[in-house]
Amino acid sequence: MQNQKYIGEKPKDIISCFGDCTGTGWVYGNWSDCYYDGNCIRKRSIECRNSSNLVIATDYCISDFMFDIERCAEANCEQSRWSFTTWSDCDCISKHRRRNVSCVYYGKQVSDQDCSYQPKPNETISCFNECFTPYWQTYSWEPCTATCSSHKGIRHRHVVCSHHDSIVHDDYCDHQLKPIEQESCTTNIICLTWFTGEWSSCSVTCGQGFQQRIVYCSDPLRPWFRISDNECQTFLGENSKPNEQQNCSITECPYWQISSWSTCSGKCGLAKRYRRILCLHNELEINNNYCLQIYNEKPSTVEICNQKFYCPHWTTDIWSDCSVTCGNGIQYRSVLCKNQDKIVLEEECNDHDRPIMIKQCHMIPCQNDIPIWITSDWTQCDLRTCLQRRTIQCINSITRQNLSMFSCTQNQVQPLINRICPIADCLQWRVAHWHGCPIKCGLGIEYGSGFHCYTRHMPIRKLNIRECELVRPQLVKPILKRICRRNCIEWRTSDWNEVKICIFNANEDIDTH
Repeated sequence: MQNQKYIGEKPKDIISCFGDCTGTGWVYGNWSDCYYDGNCIRKRSIECRNSSNLVIATDYCISDFMFDIERCAEANCEQSRWSFTTWSDCDCISKHRRRNVSCVYYGKQVSDQDCSYQPKPNETISCFNECFTPYWQTYSWEPCTATCSSHKGIRHRHVVCSHHDSIVHDDYCDHQLKPIEQESCTTNIICLTWFTGEWSSCSVTCGQGFQQRIVYCSDPLRPWFRISDNECQTFLGENSKPNEQQNCSITECPYWQISSWSTCSGKCGLAKRYRRILCLHNELEINNNYCLQIYNEKPSTVEICNQKFYCPHWTTDIWSDCSVTCGNGIQYRSVLCKNQDKIVLEEECNDHDRPIMIKQCHMIPCQNDIPIWITSDWTQCDLRTCLQRRTIQCINSITRQNLSMFSCTQNQVQPLINRICPIADCLQWRVAHWHGCPIKCGLGIEYGSGFHCYTRHMPIRKLNIRECELVRPQLVKPILKRICRRNCIEWRTSDWNEVKICIFNANEDIDTH
């Protein structure tokens, strides 16, 4: 720790003190609760004890250090207590003055039992000697004009000079003793009101937003005391509570202005169309970054529109098996004219480009006795596995006698004994190839081409296209376009900070920013 510097003489480290050094002193008990006794106070017990902790006479202890009472905050003495009005004027019939006495707690009247800890003040007092001369007779006070306790009002009453139960001229009574006919007043009705705080800032910097504020039920005389909203609604009306939220709008938000699509242009299958997209605010064009902060991405300005073009073309299936098992035979395949995988009239395709449908095939030379395969009909479809089954046999083509399977497999392919059922519940079309999302950023439309035939049940397998084309009724083919999205990633920079560079030389000071 560093030494402090002083001016003048060094302060003393030790000073003398005054007090009782015999070991005799006051011992205090715990403080009582705060209570009202002219003032809001609390007390505690106190004893004078010696160094052996024995109680001795208070004379042995210094009275200046006897602290057994202290004041409390007024709020700590708020408890039920007697409240009373001023004395009424003398009633010369009953020869008494009267006042109202009631037990109140926080301004509300409660049961007299709650104030039983102190005597109840008198409600009547004799005024017998005041009634033998003309006297001032007072009538009841009219209601106070104040509507609630936090407001000041005025009340009136009629005061007349009376003698022997008759009203006489005021001059017969002492004007100096005449009771007041008007006084300020209030009421014990609680003044409830709605407290409203300041509106918050608008939740958005542009467009439609909202702002909020604090609204709660309050008593101006007790602002620290929280009151339920139900009490204000009962006192002020069910729909009296001010709004806690309201709509707000600072300015309109920037928005994308999108023009109509242009006409499709380009080659068959590769046509595109375009549109213009601007970021506007208050009808003025601004930088696209302002719109991107709100909408995150910019709509696509170009899309493929080849579906608008009619491009028929020839499609072929795979070749069938050879028509014979030995010698020369024929193979077939289907050739169809299609536009976007829909079959159209053959006249729509160029006949000069049509692929062949039939070709010759050559098998092993035929013999007199050759083993051949024969098959049974397919069984009914098992919908749990989507399979059909059949039996196969190897027989002599002349004698029709059964041969070993090995005899047929020497020169022929063994027919299938299982196949996928040719029904819609077992087979499906899938898009063969997707061409990729055509945009660099945001949402776009991706187009596909071609179809492949697949099984529906696990394990999913790719089959010959002919398997799906044989299904009746025809299988529904999927749409050759889908929505695609690419993330918009870019660098964004903040403003440059100001840098101050001071260059000094022997001749001058240069201050450069």
